[in-house]
Amino acid sequence: MDRSDAVNGIHANIVRLIGRRIIGGALNPGEILPEQIELSRQLGVSRTVVREATKVLTAKGLVESRPKRGTVVLPRANWRLLDPDVLAWQTELGGNDEFVKNVFEVREIIEPAAAKLAAERATPEEAEAIKRAYAAMEQASDQGDYLQADIRYHELMVSATHNDHLIQLTAAFTSALQAGLRATIRNDREWSTFMNFSLPLHRAVLDAVLARKGEVARKAMVELVERSRRGTVEDMTGNGTRKRRART
Repeated sequence: MDRSDAVNGIHANIVRLIGRRIIGGALNPGEILPEQIELSRQLGVSRTVVREATKVLTAKGLVESRPKRGTVVLPRANWRLLDPDVLAWQTELGGNDEFVKNVFEVREIIEPAAAKLAAERATPEEAEAIKRAYAAMEQASDQGDYLQADIRYHELMVSATHNDHLIQLTAAFTSALQAGLRATIRNDREWSTFMNFSLPLHRAVLDAVLARKGEVARKAMVELVERSRRGTVEDMTGNGTRKRRART
């Protein structure tokens, strides 16, 4: 690794460290960051690194430099929520009830429409790829393998819409969608029950896509996401029953 790579790595680490503190609530809205010289001492890096990191965090809407006050932490309403790093940090930290709720609301808007278009537009090769992703879900031996296949299944469904705007919109939101899937799986305590409920819901969408039945695919995806949302919210609020509802 040359010197420029090392500097870039240090810079990225400082951006991530401060960003995660803000998103995780260790630094609250209205709080003022230490002056650059003090912050550089605390973090063990140069003032240049701190200054550049602050510029990046400003561009992400997390902080703002104000005359005579310094660098102020901004409220969530100012965050660039679709910024890949901001999404990734929320995902790493597990999000919160509001974050997960918002993710599912977006899924309820995007994914049923995507399933309908995929059923109407998917090429034979794309339909076969979705089928393989589903098969990988069936064959998954643990939650990690299942999650990877599940994410692939949903990505392929969107790609098969052949709508460039929708594909790019979803790509920008990918980290949040993955967070929703991770929350779904992380909150399930009975793996066999999870598989028994989840797979038929995904199979119903797949069958509709393979049969070129757009409206059937849309309704099946509505049920999949809704059942997933209900189960995840119940787990997060402590209202889940031992017999889990379906997850996605």
